[in-house]
Amino acid sequence: MRNWEQLTDLANTEYQNEKYQIALGFYEAALESVDLSAKQLSGEPESTIAALTVSHLNLVSLYATLNKREMANRQFEKAMYALITLLSPKMPSEQVGHCTLKACNQINLEWANYINLHSEKMADSSIQRYIDANQALLSTTKQLTYKTLH
Repeated sequence: MRNWEQLTDLANTEYQNEKYQIALGFYEAALESVDLSAKQLSGEPESTIAALTVSHLNLVSLYATLNKREMANRQFEKAMYALITLLSPKMPSEQVGHCTLKACNQINLEWANYINLHSEKMADSSIQRYIDANQALLSTTKQLTYKTLH
């Protein structure tokens, strides 16, 4: 997590200095540095999932600043599917599931707000990706609930 924090700090500094391409490189490196192994998730689920979520939202913010709405929308989509992937029957613990669902809700809320702000300038396919990701989340949570009850 220390590497992630350092990369994120560097990215934030470059972002504040309006050196967006440099910030982009650091934000992408920070995202790639998030360890999603079962061992890491079992040991530090909240901080690990928070790092994943924050990394995606930092990239969304950067793309939005650059008026790259489609890239921002795709980053929301990547975030949602990365989190949905963690919601498997083999997830290390209920705490991981709880943290992941909480992060999904945060991404969903931020994404919905983004679409509401920019829907007039977005392609229908962008809005459809939001709908599809939410349907995938619903399907996954239904499957997990069914397996938990049976």
